[in-house]
Amino acid sequence: MSKAAEQALLDYFDVMLTPPKPELDEVQKASLSQLLARAQGDGMTVAEAVPEPSTEVEEAIEVQQQPSSVKVESEPVIDTQTAVSVKTQVEHTTAKDEAGWRDELEQEFQCLYFEVAGLVIAVPLLTLGGIKRLSKLNHLPGSPNWVLGVQLDAQDGKLNVVDSGQWFLADRPQTNTADYDYQYLVRLGDSPWTLACESLLDAEPLSKSEINWQQQASSKRPWLAGIVRDKKCVVLDVPELIRMLDAGLDITVKES
Repeated sequence: MSKAAEQALLDYFDVMLTPPKPELDEVQKASLSQLLARAQGDGMTVAEAVPEPSTEVEEAIEVQQQPSSVKVESEPVIDTQTAVSVKTQVEHTTAKDEAGWRDELEQEFQCLYFEVAGLVIAVPLLTLGGIKRLSKLNHLPGSPNWVLGVQLDAQDGKLNVVDSGQWFLADRPQTNTADYDYQYLVRLGDSPWTLACESLLDAEPLSKSEINWQQQASSKRPWLAGIVRDKKCVVLDVPELIRMLDAGLDITVKES
């Protein structure tokens, strides 16, 4: 078992041993126990039906926020600098970087499934950094509207919490953070980025042949590794998603 998978299993224990919030019901607590059992064993079965996503995810395109630490000596910062910076970053991404993690996957590999407002998302355990309970958040002034804040963790330090509903489902009219009952954080690899989610659905094997893989060379949605039509879910390309979040890219911005 890889170090990433081992860390994910340790986080399963942490989630189960941490006293749950009062509003968590028995079904949610039982689901967490089942996650650990499935993550440890082979030949796992699906205990819960995965609901059909209620919306199609909009194409992600590339816009980068200018870091506040950048100093402009003589000329003013203009909008074209943002586009050029992002374009340069993407062009320097090699094919190995884009598909390297896929090559490391076995023909059948384990995934964690979680849900945000009916959208079911799968994260391969190979790229999963862990699972945390959502707790007190510190707001970051000037951060994008899809950043809920920072959660301090004794083990992992500062974790940036992404409002998954705002990021993935921003095409919905009047999308509001209050519409989502976030309970958990899904950490992306060893990065400080986490995705807030409403529920952890399952942990079960997924075969490469079940996935309709996206062609990264021409994909306008680099965060999307593929779609599993039978399970009606999307598979995240975690390295690409991390790069987008690091660059401040938003799924709703239209490419010029």
